[in-house]
Amino acid sequence: MFGTLRQGGALGKPVFINAGRGGSQVETDIIAALGQGVLGAASLDVFEKEPLSPESPLWDLNNVVITPHAAAASDVGALFRHVERQIARFEAGDPLDHVVDRASGY
Repeated sequence: MFGTLRQGGALGKPVFINAGRGGSQVETDIIAALGQGVLGAASLDVFEKEPLSPESPLWDLNNVVITPHAAAASDVGALFRHVERQIARFEAGDPLDHVVDRASGY
């Protein structure tokens, strides 16, 4: 499926985003597509098996963003304001807020 995605768009390569269901993705396929350059990046909030194994190669890929899946009521307006601020910071070349410090573990 990833090979059928349009290349050369606004981000250069397709980006896979899944914040829905881990069962709807095959992590080995995502890793292969990233390694082959078919995907430019991935943002993953869910996994085939929760929690994601510490040994998963996804943790070591610089073009993968892993977020904690927290099923709770959210203020959608606040969520969009946060995302808009993060995008603005990224586009301005500023560091992103609330980035996980892997050395600290959170």
